[in-house]
Amino acid sequence: MSALACLRGSVLLLRQRPLLMGSLGLAVVLGLIAACCGVGALIAPLFLCELLALQLAHARALRRDAEAPASELVASVVRHRGWVAACVVLLGAVALTASVGWLVALGLGTEIIDDSTAWPGPAWLLVPASALIALVFVLPFIYAPLLLIEQAWPLPSALLESARVVYAAGALGQLGLSCLANLVQISPLVLGSLLAHVLIGPQQGSLWALLGLPFMALSVPLGQGMVTWSFAQRSPQAPQPIKRVPLLPRARVAMALWSLILVAPVIAFGTLGASLVRPSRLPEGALTPDMEMMGTLETATKTETIGLVIPATALTVRADRGRVRVEASDGGGAGRLPLRSRAPIERVRVGRTRDRYAIAVEQGALRSITFVDRAGVRLDDDLRARLTDRIDQVDLALMVLALILTAAAQLPLLAAAGRMLGSHQPGDPASDAALARGANRLLVVGIALAPLAAWSVWSAVRALLGLP
Repeated sequence: MSALACLRGSVLLLRQRPLLMGSLGLAVVLGLIAACCGVGALIAPLFLCELLALQLAHARALRRDAEAPASELVASVVRHRGWVAACVVLLGAVALTASVGWLVALGLGTEIIDDSTAWPGPAWLLVPASALIALVFVLPFIYAPLLLIEQAWPLPSALLESARVVYAAGALGQLGLSCLANLVQISPLVLGSLLAHVLIGPQQGSLWALLGLPFMALSVPLGQGMVTWSFAQRSPQAPQPIKRVPLLPRARVAMALWSLILVAPVIAFGTLGASLVRPSRLPEGALTPDMEMMGTLETATKTETIGLVIPATALTVRADRGRVRVEASDGGGAGRLPLRSRAPIERVRVGRTRDRYAIAVEQGALRSITFVDRAGVRLDDDLRARLTDRIDQVDLALMVLALILTAAAQLPLLAAAGRMLGSHQPGDPASDAALARGANRLLVVGIALAPLAAWSVWSAVRALLGLP
């Protein structure tokens, strides 16, 4: 079944209940927007489960050529504990895919934009490439939410069964389906940005992308419907959960190891993204001769906090031996400035260049500087500055490498594990031997991948805690 055939099937599903599916799609979009507040991370997966359950009910009915009223299909949706696990899988997949592309784009920074053409330069290809790697990583689990929504599967069994179905259907074809489904979902944002670049200019790209958000109320159901239609056609009947069987100790260790390896990228990239809420440390540097001196705070000989009111502004710089603060008369300002060292502060100099005010801190041989505007807001503390301050490019590259290697190795191994567990007969020597061989393969590959996975998590935790 081609991806285009799944798109036609998704259009057919949308035609069954366009208003309800569009409303659920809009709820998902609003939940994703509210994810920055935390509540969206709980709401968006729940509404997405509702959408998938409704689509699956209609897909099953169309597969049987049934003429059941739409109201009966909606009433047939049963909510059970499997929905919680489905929400976890959906949230993890979306968070990983979005955070990988976003963090790689931040890491590249200004290399993405070519100033001479105002179009993305060659380096921008690394952004969709990294998002593609994330899609390859979550590819084995593309059907797991549908399995969990339809039946109360144990989460490990649903992940293994999904990997088995994807592998049997063909990895390349399923990857094409996943890419097209995701492209359909974000198509309003992409088209809005492209139109802005062509018709107006790159400065309006973000605004036009925001204007395309309402159209995602239809594009999200269309994209998700492609996966639902493919699942319903490949599994005409609701598959039954894999029976729980006693596993060999070696198999239990292998499953536990791979559980940690699969969770590691989600934790690593999510934690690294969360670390960007804190401001970056002051970059190294000093005042230049062309700057107008506004004043100096000599803290080396002072035991109390001293302040300097910057002339012609409402800003005050306060400093003592351990910290520097920038305060505005209205209660704003940059607040406490994060320093690169815990060494005692000897001197704080304030200078001006046009409408920017430089605050230079001297801690022994270490010189650091930052720039603020007239409101006291730092001008050198964007997200890229925070990322480069938290983690170097080598560690970020190792995180991406761990994601690539895990994505390349996991599908055949997990698919084989799903087949063996589904057909395992406890007490049968041949079945036990096959399970032991599969566990050995999982252990060997898992042990090889574990150091990179552990380093990825440690690098992200170190960035979150601000450790050197």
